[in-house]
Amino acid sequence: MSNDGVNSAYPDGLTPVNTDGTDEVDYPDDDTDNDLVPDNNEGNDFNFDGIPD
Repeated sequence: MSNDGVNSAYPDGLTPVNTDGTDEVDYPDDDTDNDLVPDNNEGNDFNFDGIPD
């Protein structure tokens, strides 16, 4: 236990992922695949009308 706030299962730390390779890493990026559709719509718009269901 190192008491540094990172789980001991990750001894080398964590590296944030940037799926689209542009702008920000994924966790603050609103469009992680850079297709101009916000992720909150893309993951919850089951009828593809542009409005999350």
